[in-house]
Amino acid sequence: MMDYNLIVHYSSEKGYFSARKEIEKFLVSLGEKKPVIDKLRDGSVIGIKTNRSVNDLIEELKEKSFANPGEFSATERWIPIEVWCPAGLSRIQREINDMLAQISSGERWSAEIETWGRTPSSDEILQLLKNSIKERFVDEGGSKTVFIEFQGDECAISILKPNDVFVVIQI
Repeated sequence: MMDYNLIVHYSSEKGYFSARKEIEKFLVSLGEKKPVIDKLRDGSVIGIKTNRSVNDLIEELKEKSFANPGEFSATERWIPIEVWCPAGLSRIQREINDMLAQISSGERWSAEIETWGRTPSSDEILQLLKNSIKERFVDEGGSKTVFIEFQGDECAISILKPNDVFVVIQI
């Protein structure tokens, strides 16, 4: 089972090696001694295992980006991952049930699902989410986003607030 607590989507034009170098430079500059950085199977995605608090790391990356936006050129989105599980509906259901407390009564939520064309499909997963999460689903702009991305036969899951993800602003 994968244990990356952060995944990074990078520019396919810039490529894996540029993205890896960029990630390594920032993690080391923020005090990470030996981060695990691996290319994942699907898409232009890198998995990172860090010992630091991922939320603190994202905050510090945002500050660095704000102070010096040109330093980020290969990476596009840094996304915290809470849990990995086999990419099947019953396991996704179990993990989501364990996370339901993160979506409070009255909150609206949206979903971001990437299966890379495999089954279960995005539509099947979205239906499962709508059946499991009693709060109101919105297409976008929810106060929480259920993030699900397949990598091989595993699935990364997080329930994210808008500030949890670091989106690199391209200059």
